[in-house]
Amino acid sequence: MKILFYICLIGSLLCAQIQPTFAQEKRPVKPLFAKGDWQLGLKVGHGPSPLLGTRNTTQLAAGYYIVNGLLLGLTSSYTTELAEPVLHKNVLSAGPLIRYQFISGRLSPYTESAYQLGRRSTEMEQSLSFTLGLSVGLVAGLRLDLGYNFQYIKSNYFQGGADQTHIGINYLFRSKQ
Repeated sequence: MKILFYICLIGSLLCAQIQPTFAQEKRPVKPLFAKGDWQLGLKVGHGPSPLLGTRNTTQLAAGYYIVNGLLLGLTSSYTTELAEPVLHKNVLSAGPLIRYQFISGRLSPYTESAYQLGRRSTEMEQSLSFTLGLSVGLVAGLRLDLGYNFQYIKSNYFQGGADQTHIGINYLFRSKQ
């Protein structure tokens, strides 16, 4: 009986194939902000106004990563400048956007630049903005942006700089590549 047991044991070991364990295999991981990804975001900002007191901005942006880390897109914003409850200025503007993510990770510093052309009744306003910030990964695809923005503004009545801090939320739509 012992001999039969050993023969069966040796036979089963010789016939058995060693199966790879897939959980241990290294699979290539696509980096964040990769070519082909899309990003949609909403930001709000607050800071001093060079004209009237405070400047509040709500910005919607969408873009496409043309290479890893480099996004080209469009942005639109609604800006309100307030000094008193009766004295205010609202501007709706839109224009092109470029954004570069320095690192593909949970904490990712970025820089962003945009040119916007806006209008309030008969007054035209142009702005060129530059942002430095940090993008923080919250859950898959969802990111929190914290940033400092400087704008150069040119309008019929004013020409100069304005700065503000902002906070935003972005969603990264990953491509299947």
